[in-house]
This record gives sequence, C-alpha cells and structure tokens, in this order.
Amino acid sequence: MARLIDSFIVAVGLGIALVMLGSALDFAGSSDSDVAGALVGAAFAAFPALCYEPAMVALFEGRTLGKMIARIRVAQFTGGDGRAATMPLVRWIVHFAIWPISLLLSVMAGSGWVLLGGLVVWMLLFLSSMWDGSARGWHDRVAGTVVIKESAPSKSCKS
Repeated sequence: MARLIDSFIVAVGLGIALVMLGSALDFAGSSDSDVAGALVGAAFAAFPALCYEPAMVALFEGRTLGKMIARIRVAQFTGGDGRAATMPLVRWIVHFAIWPISLLLSVMAGSGWVLLGGLVVWMLLFLSSMWDGSARGWHDRVAGTVVIKESAPSKSCKS
C-alpha cells in the first residue's frame, strides 16, 4: 500500500512536469534554444518528484507519506534510525534507476534487447524480496536497510 501511495504522489509530480514541458514547447516555437530551455525547465519541475522518496526517507526517519500511512519505515539493517547520509539515495538508485538507465542505453545502442534486459533486472529487484527469508530486496541489501513495521502508539490511561 505504501508503494502505491508514494507512486501516486510521484506520478502527480511528474505529470505536472510533463504538462509544463508540453506548454513550454508549444510556447517556445521552433528555435533550438527555446526547446533546450523548455527541457531544462521540465527537468527542474521533475526533480522534486524524482527526489521525493530519498528526501522523505532521509528527513522523516525512514518514512514517506505512504510508509507513514502503512505504519512502516526504512531502517538500517544493523541498527540505527535509517537516516545515514547516503542510505536513502543508494536505496533509491538501486531500486529505481535500473529501468531508466537501461532505457537510455537501449536508445543509445539502438537495441531493444538492452531495454528488455533492464526490464528483467528491474522486475528481479522487485520480486527478489518475495523469495528472500528476510524480505529484503537488492536495493535493501546494497543500502544496508530493511523495511520494518512500526508498533501502534500505546494508549495510556490518565486518571
């Protein structure tokens, strides 16, 4: 459920960036500098959406909005609060960057096989946590993290 909520948030952010890009390209005309400016503007608009998960995990003790709702968080596998300086970024890069990198390489190589290979590796990243006893995917292993359930807040009786 957390991944679904967080994916929706990122999709909305990227959708806004794409709308901005389309509007900028319509306005820009045909000069190369106008198109380049529109692409730079879209990149700046997409940047917050792409940085959502690593920033939230770093700033909110291993939680994103989706993880807060699902009462889970990312923690250091060896202990700690899940806010090591590079952990959120490393985890995000391993988790999400495989597919876009393979897309870029396939365009550069002119081969769909690179894209297919990247898709297979990306799917293995997601599926690997299902057959692993500790439920840690490759992104968790590389970053030294684990997703843990948070306990419900205790209710104390005051008299």
